[in-house]
Amino acid sequence: MFDDSCLFCNIIRGKEPSEKVYEDEKFIVIKNKFPKAPIHLLVIPRDHLEKGNTQTNKYPNLWKDFYITVAKVIKDQNLDDDYQLIVNSPKRSHFMHEHMHIISGKDVFE
Repeated sequence: MFDDSCLFCNIIRGKEPSEKVYEDEKFIVIKNKFPKAPIHLLVIPRDHLEKGNTQTNKYPNLWKDFYITVAKVIKDQNLDDDYQLIVNSPKRSHFMHEHMHIISGKDVFE
């Protein structure tokens, strides 16, 4: 399920450039084009899941699957002792396609 007007959907479909660091059947992980830290990755579900809808029981395993993917990426990128995970609410997000940030090398809350 894709949204043709969604940047993340177009990245997933190969219609927009990105630098992938991980992918599987459920997620891709890319380097953020405008990083807020030395390492700034985006974990993006392959399906277009609207922010706000993901906090319901409509997708019961979504967050478990997110964290399984995040754990793999943290290990693969050797970030075990220096990372932050950020999920923005719809009000604070530029993109309505649900995603999670993995940040390392700088505390973005300082």
